[in-house]
Amino acid sequence: MVLLIAALMLGGVAGLPVGRWTEPITGLPSKKLAVAPTLGNGYLGLNIGCGHASPASIDLWLNTNVMWDCGSNAQNVTYPRAVCNRVAFAGVSFSFPSVFGISAPTNFSAEQRIELGHLYTRSVSKTGAIFETVSWMHPTQNVVATNVTYHAAGGDHAIDGGPLNVTLWVAGGGGGGGVVGPSCSASSCVSSISRVVGPANSTSIRYVRSALAVRVPHDLEVGSGQTITIVSAVADNLLAWPTAHDPAPTAVIAASDPRAASKAATASAAYWGAFWARSSVTLPDQPELEAYWYGAQYIMAGMSATAKLEGQYRGLIPPSGLYGPWVTSDTPSWNGDFTLDYNQEAQFYGVYSSNHPELAEAYFAPIVDWEPAARISAQTHAALGNHSCPTNSLHYACHLAPWGYQSRDQSTYMHWNGLFASLLFINRWEYTRNTTWAKTTAYPLLNGLNAWWSCFLKKEIVGTSGAYVYHDTSSVDPDNEHENQKVPDPQIALALLRRSLSAQLSMATAIGLQPPPFVADILAHLVPYNTGTHVPRPPPPPP
Repeated sequence: MVLLIAALMLGGVAGLPVGRWTEPITGLPSKKLAVAPTLGNGYLGLNIGCGHASPASIDLWLNTNVMWDCGSNAQNVTYPRAVCNRVAFAGVSFSFPSVFGISAPTNFSAEQRIELGHLYTRSVSKTGAIFETVSWMHPTQNVVATNVTYHAAGGDHAIDGGPLNVTLWVAGGGGGGGVVGPSCSASSCVSSISRVVGPANSTSIRYVRSALAVRVPHDLEVGSGQTITIVSAVADNLLAWPTAHDPAPTAVIAASDPRAASKAATASAAYWGAFWARSSVTLPDQPELEAYWYGAQYIMAGMSATAKLEGQYRGLIPPSGLYGPWVTSDTPSWNGDFTLDYNQEAQFYGVYSSNHPELAEAYFAPIVDWEPAARISAQTHAALGNHSCPTNSLHYACHLAPWGYQSRDQSTYMHWNGLFASLLFINRWEYTRNTTWAKTTAYPLLNGLNAWWSCFLKKEIVGTSGAYVYHDTSSVDPDNEHENQKVPDPQIALALLRRSLSAQLSMATAIGLQPPPFVADILAHLVPYNTGTHVPRPPPPPP
């Protein structure tokens, strides 16, 4: 996220920042988040790249938050049921071979127009001909529309751009079918391509079958000054699994709708207008910070499904992982997973304070879905440390995946992963005061997390007055300040535990429940933060 937002510069439409690129965008595929024009609706993601299909092609890299490749757990333990990593999906490329030949553009620019949710590119050939694209996305349907415009050199309208070349392709390491179609009507043609990842046709481990359909005009000869519209639609088997389902017909129907582009334009304008009306900042003395804030809001809206969109898909749309719906590689760094020792939570830090609680909706399901595995993990770690823990105790691994699964990286590292994951649950409670949700979801999580710490921490008498503290003295299964940094009573664990214990007490009062006695006891007697004295070294003598 930081790399992309860092590309935002001031000077945009109606005063909002615009991301600008002045060279062809060739960093795709990327194992991380590509520094590329980006658009999303929380389900579908779009990156603009260059040169994938030909030296002068404009490439639409498409993916969804659903594209997880899951398989059986090779470690042969009772949890998790499956392990997963993010993978790439597919794309479509546009080019004018009769204008650019095999040469890259001599001049290129691109813009990420965040106020409108538009992505723009401009490519100039050796002869001065101009090839422009503008793309936009429907906020609740997985449809992207792209206007392609050609301008002859010197504005000579007698010179056309020749046929527009449109190419569909599957990204990543395979598993995709060939292009199906085109199927043509009097005015347009539609082609589709599919990819399947995971154990195809399994009814025990979720697999993903996704399809991309693209509709183009029947006549792809483009005259100077002429604009043609291309519609791309994505569908998958998210709602159908475990029933076998081919999503290609659904994608074809969506792309074939003659009003798909105009519907997407109307819905997109309404969405972004309402989105930016919810909150704003003005920092005239810190324009870069202001631009960063708006860029972060834009990325958050693109990477996380709203409550409305989650409702359409029965809450099954996964949240953004490390790279949102913009994964362009089958081997993304850290599997592109839900990393609970900070990364996953950090994406959502600002959603409530910026008046966008709807963007938090997707976050909670993977944490709740992993609770059965977290209960097993709690007892496993209890046995390792020779503790006896309540049966509702919860202990989380560091790297999760959706649908109750885990990342292919099955590391645990810290005992405080679950505490960190609970922060957004606490935020939601404090901002919404939803007592029903607190009783069914947030309170059981906090109760289980704190129950594990009640058995892990040791009650130790201090001095002769009978005073005592709770702290971590485990040498067999010690906690970590961070990954593989084993220390007793790590500061971050103490801070997160105080937050979790306090939240459980206040939540219990509000919803009329009696918390276990250990909650208040540990909070009152938790070991103090580690402190010390730092004596600065004197500066070295001058040479």
